[in-house]
Amino acid sequence: MRIVRWLFILACLFLVPVQLQAGLILSNESPRWGERVHAKATLDFPGDSLHPGDRVYLELNYRPQGTYCFKFYDMSWDGEKFTADVVIPSGCEEVVLYVRTPEKQLKGYTRIYPLDEDGNPPPGSVILSSNSDTGDEWLETVAREFEKYPDIWWAYWEVWRRRIYERHDLEVDELLSRLEYLEKQEKTAELLRTLAMGYWYAAEFETAYARLEELCRKFPGSPYALHAINDATAQVSQNNLTDMRASLNNLTVDTISRAPDNPALRFNYSAGGWLILPGYSIATMKKICDPWIEEEPDNPGPHYYLADCFANTGRFQEAESELNRAVTLAFKPRPWDLFSRLARGSCFRLRSEVRAKQGRLVEALADIELAREHSSMSIAGDLEKEASLWMKLGCPDKAVETSLAAYRLGSEDAEILLKGFHEIRTKKTEGFEEWLAAELGDKSEAAAEDQGLELSPEFEGTTMQGEKIDSKLLKDDLVILNFWYTACSPCIGEIPELNRLVEQYKSDKIRFLAFTSDDKEQIPGFLAKHPFKYEIIPGAWAVEKAFGVSSHPTHVVIQSGRILWEASGARAGNTERLEGTIRRFLDGNLK
Repeated sequence: MRIVRWLFILACLFLVPVQLQAGLILSNESPRWGERVHAKATLDFPGDSLHPGDRVYLELNYRPQGTYCFKFYDMSWDGEKFTADVVIPSGCEEVVLYVRTPEKQLKGYTRIYPLDEDGNPPPGSVILSSNSDTGDEWLETVAREFEKYPDIWWAYWEVWRRRIYERHDLEVDELLSRLEYLEKQEKTAELLRTLAMGYWYAAEFETAYARLEELCRKFPGSPYALHAINDATAQVSQNNLTDMRASLNNLTVDTISRAPDNPALRFNYSAGGWLILPGYSIATMKKICDPWIEEEPDNPGPHYYLADCFANTGRFQEAESELNRAVTLAFKPRPWDLFSRLARGSCFRLRSEVRAKQGRLVEALADIELAREHSSMSIAGDLEKEASLWMKLGCPDKAVETSLAAYRLGSEDAEILLKGFHEIRTKKTEGFEEWLAAELGDKSEAAAEDQGLELSPEFEGTTMQGEKIDSKLLKDDLVILNFWYTACSPCIGEIPELNRLVEQYKSDKIRFLAFTSDDKEQIPGFLAKHPFKYEIIPGAWAVEKAFGVSSHPTHVVIQSGRILWEASGARAGNTERLEGTIRRFLDGNLK
């Protein structure tokens, strides 16, 4: 029996080798829980590099029973390599290691599957480590693991995800049958998260939300509650469930308020959005942020969230005090992560709002310009705010110029601002469309430069049908670009509207091109469930990089080599504003 057991373990470990990042060397590629591993990072990474004088960190990202946690370790230069000793956390099935600096995450990663204290793969580890592309072999591996460990509820969610997004072979009837079996088991937090996710996948949205509410009501302090809220946020966006958004926001605030010490708050990048929702009391936010500040005194995040809560309750001096601390900390070196990327711009942006509400318009204007300089994630919104400040300061020409720039970047409110400015200046409401068309209409090279229209990067690619795309041959066309990927919920959610635009407006002079970083092999299975009528160009990492895409979906409209309009991220009304740009082109206003 012992020989059979070890043969099974070896076979499981052989299914997928350890995925090693070129440039990162580990002293032990199959460590046990609690063991120390010595990691070395060389200077040469594929497409990246380090220098001996750099400040370098090693991120240890680990998954205990379907949840996510991470730790950072400082790496030191030993004369040849950067090194760090890390301890493998107990209870985890998977560890992913990233090398970061204060400015970036280096390309690639190292993935390992630790063993338990006895040297065996922990329950569910085989499912994570095995290759789902091996057809029936993988399904047999999954079945054996569930037979051996029938109550690893988190693993069901992982299997469903792979079968939907990687294998494209999970039928709704099969999923519902499994959910019926799971409903008969004792409802733990882990199981309720899996049930909710299963019903989302089965498009049983009301039942999914009911399981989510049950989870948050019974187990608000469980990491599974916040992970389930994260799942729900993605599904509501992907499926355009607008009626659920307000209810989900309220449930999020209530869940976090009932358990402000939930450990998943610090390990979930969605927490940044959760903690700035309206509805938190100052007392709750202090319960969240005070221990956080004590444990991570150099982290600007908790100061920012406190400031936002103070601002929402009209306590502007306290808000500004916290923001001043956050701004200072945002410039101190720390491991690059999503908040680091946004922190400086977010802090300046909120401080601008706080100062504007106190009537300090010049200081507010300076801050909003600093926000735009330090963060590319909300340029259109920053331009909206800047335009309003310019108008209040008595500079209408600057206000109109800034509003037009925001409009071209997909601003939600720029058209409203422009209507207001037009009415103020002309003392009438008529003629706005003609005025706006005139402001946008002259696209000569000189006018384009005067209006600040950015040159589009040149790009090439090959569509799924094998057609070569070259931007140099599209100079006379209106070219509409969409940057997306198959696992992006907001991208999937807007596809039906984008298909409508293609059906209504596609012509010899209008091209709709969709660039994805996904490989060509991933696309057909996705399209079978989500038909997308743009011309799809897979493997488009280089084009994404050329356009500086930082969030998905991103839309860009190009004519005569200039960017006329763009919108980044999942924002309401993007497709409507995109359609407006197309209509102006057809009306002759962009020719």
